Amino acid sequence: MLVPTENADSFVTLGTRTFPTSGSVVRESIGTLLVVLAVISFASRIEGQVTQNAILERARNGDDTALSEMEKKGDVQDLQILLHDPKYAGKFAARLTLARMGDVEVLQYYACRSLTVDVSQVEDLMRQELDYIGGGFTIEIYRRFLDSDPRFIPQIEGVMEEARKHGGDSWPPLPSTLALLRLHKLVPDSPIPDVSPLQLQANPRATGEIKARWRSWIDTHQSELKKLKPTPRGVIFDSGRCSGVNEANAYFGR
Repeated sequence: MLVPTENADSFVTLGTRTFPTSGSVVRESIGTLLVVLAVISFASRIEGQVTQNAILERARNGDDTALSEMEKKGDVQDLQILLHDPKYAGKFAARLTLARMGDVEVLQYYACRSLTVDVSQVEDLMRQELDYIGGGFTIEIYRRFLDSDPRFIPQIEGVMEEARKHGGDSWPPLPSTLALLRLHKLVPDSPIPDVSPLQLQANPRATGEIKARWRSWIDTHQSELKKLKPTPRGVIFDSGRCSGVNEANAYFGR
């Protein structure tokens, strides 16, 4: 027999069995649903952490594809862990990845290296690192190299003199010339034509004119160029900020 109740949260009896009314059922269902959702959320976090730890372990074992996955996910934290891990052998790649992601600490490191007075270091820096980093940051460095001849000419003249004494006829190119050969690849939409090393060698006067055109074009397009990531924002091009760059070279695996 069904006994009606006035309270929606009380019980009704049918024969010898008692059933909760609809209010109790709803609250019970909601409580169960919340527990299930909490369990699913916790399991998802655990699964995500396990996956992330697996990527980190792959990187430590020398799998460079793991670094690419970290870059796609924007995982700066794990890349910094690798960079500052004394036992990790892949610091060169981890540092480049962080630079491409706009890590200011790493970009400052490259800015300091670009302030070198040793011309022999510049070409490797450009070819192996700055060309890969790209963006407004590398454009800013190459723009500065366009004005760097007074810094490097005395050293190159000394190298030329030594080479002639020993019958040699080769010496390192000026960093401004190296920058000139790279800028068009970084900014292909500029109206300044690409040039080859042979073209510059055949016409030294034209080299100066093209450098002047690039200086002017970059200086008048700063607002657009500084939007190209990674940007130089937050980076200080001052040798006074670079007193520890030699120690950093050793620490970061260079």
